[in-house]
Amino acid sequence: MEQKFMALRDFRPGAFLRLRRNVLGLTQAELAGMSGVPQSHISAFENHKRRISEAEETALAKAVSVPAHTLMGMKRHVVRGIFSRHGYDEIFLFGPVSTGQDDAFTPIDFLVSTTNPLGMLDLVGLQNELENELSTTVYLSIDTGLGNAKVDRVPREVTRLDEKTKFEPLLVDLYRSGNVFSPREIEEYPYFQKWGFHKSFFPYDVSAARWRVDDMSRTLDVGMGIATGDPKAYFAKTPAGVQSRFAAYHSISVLVESAAKIHSDVKEVNPEIPWAILCELRYRLMQTVDELDASIAWTTLHQDFPKILDALSSITYPGSGTEETA
Repeated sequence: MEQKFMALRDFRPGAFLRLRRNVLGLTQAELAGMSGVPQSHISAFENHKRRISEAEETALAKAVSVPAHTLMGMKRHVVRGIFSRHGYDEIFLFGPVSTGQDDAFTPIDFLVSTTNPLGMLDLVGLQNELENELSTTVYLSIDTGLGNAKVDRVPREVTRLDEKTKFEPLLVDLYRSGNVFSPREIEEYPYFQKWGFHKSFFPYDVSAARWRVDDMSRTLDVGMGIATGDPKAYFAKTPAGVQSRFAAYHSISVLVESAAKIHSDVKEVNPEIPWAILCELRYRLMQTVDELDASIAWTTLHQDFPKILDALSSITYPGSGTEETA
Protein backbone atom coordinates (compact mmCIF):
# COMPACT_ATOMS: atom_id res chain seq x y z
CA MET A 1 0.00 0.00 0.00
CA GLU A 2 1.37 3.39 -0.98
CA GLN A 3 2.35 5.55 1.97
CA LYS A 4 0.45 8.81 2.36
CA PHE A 5 2.37 11.89 3.44
CA MET A 6 0.78 14.78 5.29
CA ALA A 7 1.45 18.37 4.24
CA LEU A 8 3.97 20.03 6.53
CA ARG A 9 1.57 22.89 7.29
CA ASP A 10 -0.83 20.37 8.86
CA PHE A 11 1.72 19.08 11.39
CA ARG A 12 1.04 19.92 15.02
CA PRO A 13 4.03 21.56 16.76
CA GLY A 14 4.97 18.41 18.63
CA ALA A 15 4.74 16.28 15.51
CA PHE A 16 6.94 18.71 13.59
CA LEU A 17 9.53 18.66 16.38
CA ARG A 18 9.63 14.85 16.20
CA LEU A 19 9.97 14.99 12.41
CA ARG A 20 12.84 17.50 12.48
CA ARG A 21 14.55 15.66 15.34
CA ASN A 22 14.45 12.43 13.36
CA VAL A 23 15.73 14.15 10.21
CA LEU A 24 18.70 15.46 12.20
CA GLY A 25 19.30 12.05 13.77
CA LEU A 26 18.85 13.26 17.35
CA THR A 27 17.45 11.22 20.21
CA GLN A 28 15.16 12.88 22.72
CA ALA A 29 17.96 12.69 25.29
CA GLU A 30 20.37 14.42 22.93
CA LEU A 31 17.85 17.14 22.15
CA ALA A 32 17.24 17.61 25.87
CA GLY A 33 20.97 18.10 26.40
CA MET A 34 21.18 20.63 23.58
CA SER A 35 18.11 22.64 24.51
CA GLY A 36 17.99 22.41 28.30
CA VAL A 37 14.38 21.15 28.09
CA PRO A 38 13.73 17.98 30.16
CA GLN A 39 13.40 14.84 28.08
CA SER A 40 10.06 14.04 29.73
CA HIS A 41 8.70 17.38 28.51
CA ILE A 42 9.97 16.69 24.98
CA SER A 43 8.38 13.24 24.93
CA ALA A 44 5.04 14.52 26.19
CA PHE A 45 5.11 17.45 23.75
CA GLU A 46 5.89 15.24 20.75
CA ASN A 47 3.05 12.89 21.70
CA HIS A 48 0.58 15.75 22.28
CA LYS A 49 0.18 14.83 25.96
CA ARG A 50 1.08 18.21 27.38
CA ARG A 51 1.84 21.77 26.47
CA ILE A 52 5.22 23.27 27.21
CA SER A 53 6.20 26.79 28.16
CA GLU A 54 6.97 29.39 25.54
CA ALA A 55 10.57 29.48 26.75
CA GLU A 56 10.90 25.71 26.32
CA GLU A 57 9.35 25.81 22.86
CA THR A 58 11.74 28.60 21.86
CA ALA A 59 14.73 26.62 23.16
CA LEU A 60 13.67 23.52 21.24
CA ALA A 61 13.07 25.49 18.05
CA LYS A 62 16.52 27.05 18.32
CA ALA A 63 18.16 23.68 18.94
CA VAL A 64 16.74 22.10 15.79
CA SER A 65 16.97 25.20 13.60
CA VAL A 66 19.29 24.72 10.61
CA PRO A 67 19.49 26.49 7.22
CA ALA A 68 17.43 24.97 4.44
CA HIS A 69 20.51 24.28 2.31
CA THR A 70 21.95 22.23 5.17
CA LEU A 71 18.89 19.99 5.15
CA MET A 72 19.22 19.77 1.37
CA GLY A 73 22.89 18.88 1.69
CA MET A 74 22.05 16.08 4.11
CA LYS A 75 19.21 14.66 2.07
CA ARG A 76 20.27 15.36 -1.51
CA HIS A 77 20.74 11.71 -2.44
CA VAL A 78 17.44 10.75 -0.78
CA VAL A 79 15.61 13.59 -2.55
CA ARG A 80 17.00 12.46 -5.89
CA GLY A 81 15.64 9.01 -5.15
CA ILE A 82 12.19 10.41 -4.40
CA PHE A 83 12.07 12.34 -7.67
CA SER A 84 13.36 9.32 -9.59
CA ARG A 85 10.73 7.08 -8.02
CA HIS A 86 8.08 9.49 -9.25
CA GLY A 87 9.61 9.36 -12.73
CA TYR A 88 11.47 12.68 -12.77
CA ASP A 89 15.23 12.83 -13.23
CA GLU A 90 15.79 16.33 -14.65
CA ILE A 91 15.66 18.30 -11.40
CA PHE A 92 17.09 21.72 -10.55
CA LEU A 93 17.39 23.82 -7.42
CA PHE A 94 16.92 27.57 -7.66
CA GLY A 95 16.51 30.54 -5.39
CA PRO A 96 18.43 31.25 -2.16
CA VAL A 97 18.96 27.58 -1.32
CA SER A 98 20.84 27.00 -4.58
CA THR A 99 23.43 29.59 -3.58
CA GLY A 100 23.55 29.01 0.16
CA GLN A 101 22.03 32.45 0.83
CA ASP A 102 19.14 31.07 2.85
CA ASP A 103 18.19 30.58 6.48
CA ALA A 104 16.09 28.23 8.56
CA PHE A 105 12.86 29.76 7.24
CA THR A 106 13.67 29.70 3.52
CA PRO A 107 11.60 27.24 1.44
CA ILE A 108 13.42 24.92 -0.93
CA ASP A 109 12.53 25.62 -4.58
CA PHE A 110 12.73 22.79 -7.10
CA LEU A 111 12.35 23.10 -10.85
CA VAL A 112 11.12 19.89 -12.49
CA SER A 113 11.87 19.64 -16.20
CA THR A 114 9.65 17.07 -17.87
CA THR A 115 7.78 16.43 -21.10
CA ASN A 116 5.04 14.62 -19.16
CA PRO A 117 2.65 16.96 -17.31
CA LEU A 118 2.18 16.12 -13.65
CA GLY A 119 -1.31 15.52 -12.36
CA MET A 120 -2.36 17.73 -9.46
CA LEU A 121 -2.67 14.84 -7.02
CA ASP A 122 0.73 13.50 -8.03
CA LEU A 123 2.25 16.94 -7.60
CA VAL A 124 0.76 17.39 -4.13
CA GLY A 125 1.84 13.90 -3.12
CA LEU A 126 5.39 14.53 -4.31
CA GLN A 127 5.54 17.86 -2.50
CA ASN A 128 4.29 16.32 0.75
CA GLU A 129 6.79 13.47 0.54
CA LEU A 130 9.67 15.88 0.00
CA GLU A 131 8.55 18.05 2.93
CA ASN A 132 8.33 14.99 5.16
CA GLU A 133 11.84 13.95 4.16
CA LEU A 134 13.39 17.41 4.50
CA SER A 135 11.26 18.73 7.39
CA THR A 136 10.95 22.10 5.68
CA THR A 137 8.67 23.81 3.16
CA VAL A 138 9.12 22.75 -0.48
CA TYR A 139 7.89 24.51 -3.61
CA LEU A 140 7.74 22.76 -6.99
CA SER A 141 7.87 24.56 -10.34
CA ILE A 142 7.16 22.61 -13.51
CA ASP A 143 8.70 23.28 -16.93
CA THR A 144 7.40 20.95 -19.62
CA GLY A 145 9.44 22.54 -22.43
CA LEU A 146 12.92 22.61 -21.01
CA GLY A 147 14.60 19.33 -21.89
CA ASN A 148 18.30 18.55 -21.88
CA ALA A 149 18.94 20.61 -25.03
CA LYS A 150 17.44 23.77 -23.54
CA VAL A 151 19.22 24.02 -20.22
CA ASP A 152 20.35 27.54 -21.12
CA ARG A 153 16.78 28.67 -20.49
CA VAL A 154 17.15 27.85 -16.80
CA PRO A 155 17.78 30.94 -14.63
CA ARG A 156 21.44 31.52 -13.91
CA GLU A 157 21.16 30.68 -10.21
CA VAL A 158 19.66 27.26 -10.85
CA THR A 159 21.75 24.23 -9.91
CA ARG A 160 21.21 20.69 -11.12
CA LEU A 161 20.24 18.45 -8.24
CA ASP A 162 23.06 16.05 -9.08
CA GLU A 163 25.73 18.76 -8.83
CA LYS A 164 27.69 19.23 -5.61
CA THR A 165 28.07 22.98 -5.98
CA LYS A 166 26.55 26.21 -4.73
CA PHE A 167 23.81 24.92 -2.45
CA GLU A 168 26.17 22.44 -0.78
CA PRO A 169 29.31 24.40 0.16
CA LEU A 170 31.21 21.20 0.80
CA LEU A 171 32.25 19.98 4.21
CA VAL A 172 32.84 23.41 5.71
CA ASP A 173 29.12 24.03 5.76
CA LEU A 174 28.43 20.63 7.29
CA TYR A 175 30.58 21.67 10.24
CA ARG A 176 29.25 25.18 10.48
CA SER A 177 25.54 24.46 10.25
CA GLY A 178 25.04 21.90 12.96
CA ASN A 179 24.47 18.92 10.73
CA VAL A 180 24.15 15.54 12.39
CA PHE A 181 25.32 12.24 10.89
CA SER A 182 24.98 8.76 12.26
CA PRO A 183 27.84 6.28 11.76
CA ARG A 184 25.84 4.56 9.02
CA GLU A 185 25.32 7.84 7.16
CA ILE A 186 29.01 8.65 7.45
CA GLU A 187 29.80 5.33 5.82
CA GLU A 188 27.08 5.40 3.16
CA TYR A 189 26.66 9.06 2.22
CA PRO A 190 28.05 9.28 -1.35
CA TYR A 191 29.56 12.69 -0.77
CA PHE A 192 31.75 11.39 2.05
CA GLN A 193 32.72 8.35 0.02
CA LYS A 194 33.79 10.41 -2.97
CA TRP A 195 36.15 12.63 -1.03
CA GLY A 196 37.54 9.89 1.19
CA PHE A 197 35.94 11.46 4.26
CA HIS A 198 35.06 8.22 5.97
CA LYS A 199 35.13 6.72 9.43
CA SER A 200 38.91 6.49 9.58
CA PHE A 201 39.07 10.30 9.45
CA PHE A 202 37.62 10.71 12.90
CA PRO A 203 39.80 10.86 16.02
CA TYR A 204 37.88 8.09 17.77
CA ASP A 205 35.40 5.33 17.05
CA VAL A 206 32.25 7.01 15.78
CA SER A 207 30.19 3.85 16.14
CA ALA A 208 30.90 3.83 19.88
CA ALA A 209 30.97 7.58 20.51
CA ARG A 210 28.08 8.57 18.22
CA TRP A 211 30.18 11.42 16.84
CA ARG A 212 28.01 14.40 15.95
CA VAL A 213 28.97 17.53 14.08
CA ASP A 214 26.45 19.54 16.08
CA ASP A 215 28.37 18.82 19.28
CA MET A 216 31.03 21.08 17.84
CA SER A 217 29.54 23.66 15.51
CA ARG A 218 26.20 24.14 17.27
CA THR A 219 27.99 24.51 20.58
CA LEU A 220 29.93 27.38 19.04
CA ASP A 221 26.81 29.09 17.73
CA VAL A 222 24.16 28.30 20.33
CA GLY A 223 25.80 26.67 23.33
CA MET A 224 28.33 29.46 23.68
CA GLY A 225 25.59 32.03 23.29
CA ILE A 226 27.37 33.70 20.38
CA ALA A 227 24.05 33.81 18.55
CA THR A 228 22.50 35.73 21.46
CA GLY A 229 25.59 37.83 22.02
CA ASP A 230 25.63 37.01 25.73
CA PRO A 231 27.67 33.88 26.52
CA LYS A 232 28.03 34.70 30.22
CA ALA A 233 24.29 34.92 30.71
CA TYR A 234 23.78 31.69 28.81
CA PHE A 235 26.20 29.77 30.98
CA ALA A 236 24.80 31.35 34.13
CA LYS A 237 21.39 29.99 33.22
CA THR A 238 22.66 26.51 32.37
CA PRO A 239 25.45 25.61 34.80
CA ALA A 240 24.81 21.90 34.29
CA GLY A 241 25.66 22.29 30.62
CA VAL A 242 29.16 23.61 31.18
CA GLN A 243 30.75 20.17 31.44
CA SER A 244 29.13 18.86 28.26
CA ARG A 245 30.11 22.01 26.40
CA PHE A 246 33.66 21.67 27.60
CA ALA A 247 33.66 18.11 26.27
CA ALA A 248 32.38 19.39 22.94
CA TYR A 249 35.15 21.98 22.72
CA HIS A 250 37.68 19.33 23.60
CA SER A 251 36.28 17.25 20.72
CA ILE A 252 36.95 20.19 18.43
CA SER A 253 40.56 20.42 19.51
CA VAL A 254 41.04 16.68 19.02
CA LEU A 255 39.40 16.81 15.60
CA VAL A 256 41.55 19.72 14.46
CA GLU A 257 44.74 18.02 15.57
CA SER A 258 43.65 14.83 13.82
CA ALA A 259 42.75 16.75 10.66
CA ALA A 260 46.13 18.47 10.64
CA LYS A 261 47.91 15.12 10.88
CA ILE A 262 46.08 13.55 7.97
CA HIS A 263 46.03 16.68 5.83
CA SER A 264 48.85 15.46 3.61
CA ASP A 265 47.09 12.14 3.01
CA VAL A 266 43.63 13.49 2.20
CA LYS A 267 44.79 16.39 0.03
CA GLU A 268 45.67 13.94 -2.74
CA VAL A 269 41.93 13.26 -3.13
CA ASN A 270 40.90 16.90 -3.21
CA PRO A 271 43.32 19.52 -1.86
CA GLU A 272 40.71 22.21 -1.29
CA ILE A 273 38.54 20.15 1.02
CA PRO A 274 40.88 19.55 3.98
CA TRP A 275 42.35 23.02 3.62
CA ALA A 276 38.92 24.61 3.76
CA ILE A 277 37.95 22.56 6.80
CA LEU A 278 41.07 23.50 8.69
CA CYS A 279 40.87 27.18 7.84
CA GLU A 280 37.22 27.31 8.82
CA LEU A 281 37.85 25.52 12.11
CA ARG A 282 40.86 27.67 12.84
CA TYR A 283 38.78 30.80 12.39
CA ARG A 284 36.01 29.45 14.59
CA LEU A 285 38.46 28.37 17.29
CA MET A 286 40.06 31.79 17.38
CA GLN A 287 36.63 33.39 17.53
CA THR A 288 35.74 31.07 20.39
CA VAL A 289 38.87 31.92 22.34
CA ASP A 290 37.90 35.59 22.07
CA GLU A 291 34.39 34.86 23.33
CA LEU A 292 35.27 32.56 26.21
CA ASP A 293 35.30 33.83 29.76
CA ALA A 294 38.48 32.44 31.31
CA SER A 295 36.81 32.26 34.71
CA ILE A 296 34.33 29.57 33.65
CA ALA A 297 36.52 26.50 34.05
CA TRP A 298 38.11 26.79 30.60
CA THR A 299 41.71 26.93 31.80
CA THR A 300 42.80 23.71 30.12
CA LEU A 301 41.13 24.67 26.88
CA HIS A 302 42.86 28.05 26.85
CA GLN A 303 46.17 26.25 27.27
CA ASP A 304 45.48 23.86 24.40
CA PHE A 305 44.08 26.25 21.80
CA PRO A 306 47.22 28.37 21.24
CA LYS A 307 49.19 25.23 20.37
CA ILE A 308 46.51 24.10 17.96
CA LEU A 309 46.24 27.50 16.34
CA ASP A 310 50.02 27.75 15.98
CA ALA A 311 50.09 24.39 14.22
CA LEU A 312 47.31 25.42 11.85
CA SER A 313 48.85 28.79 11.03
CA SER A 314 51.41 27.09 8.79
CA ILE A 315 48.81 25.50 6.51
CA THR A 316 49.41 26.50 2.90
CA TYR A 317 46.65 26.85 0.35
CA PRO A 318 47.15 24.11 -2.28
CA GLY A 319 49.05 25.43 -5.25
CA SER A 320 49.28 29.00 -4.04
CA GLY A 321 52.73 28.87 -2.53
CA THR A 322 51.63 31.34 0.11
CA GLU A 323 51.16 30.79 3.77
CA GLU A 324 47.63 31.11 5.09
CA THR A 325 47.56 32.96 8.38
CA ALA A 326 44.73 33.74 10.71
